[in-house]
Amino acid sequence: VYLLGAILYEILFKRRIRVEQEVKQLFRQIMRGDLPELSTSISEEFKSLITSSLAMNTDDRIPNAHSFRKLLLHAIRTQKATAVYRKAHQLQLSLHAELQRPEGARVDASALYDRARLTYRTSLEMWSESERARADLDRLHVLWGQYLISQRDLEGAKRAISRLHLPHPDLTQQLEDGFSEQSRVERERAVLQEWHE
Repeated sequence: VYLLGAILYEILFKRRIRVEQEVKQLFRQIMRGDLPELSTSISEEFKSLITSSLAMNTDDRIPNAHSFRKLLLHAIRTQKATAVYRKAHQLQLSLHAELQRPEGARVDASALYDRARLTYRTSLEMWSESERARADLDRLHVLWGQYLISQRDLEGAKRAISRLHLPHPDLTQQLEDGFSEQSRVERERAVLQEWHE
């Protein structure tokens, strides 16, 4: 497993893990358990995998190649899911910026919302334990729900709110207030129409 960790290090960093020319120095460095600095450019899962593969104490080392493989696959899936999550987050930021623009200058905000929502869902399917992705997906639904309420699209807002993972009492109250206002206006229209007839 030590050798697998060394190979993984060299693949990820595109450099040798040990560069000593003398065998005695190399052997001493390995026996001391000296590890090169792990770059911040790799995920915590990969750092943990390399560190535990190269541990000098066999009790701290990954026990076998099968366990190494499982951890490696988990690290790869997590890295892919993180990339998808980042894309979803960028889409959410784009939607937020788009909703700040004047009404006539906006592109299709609905399409941006749908793309962000589906991208977050893909991220969660790949990385179900990501509470951050789940919380950001809820924030996306809240943002969209608030926008739809402001546009008087109460049915659309109701759909957005129904997708929330956690309840959002303030938004639910805004929706209820919107439906109450809509009912009051419809009753007034009906009374005015009857009066005109």
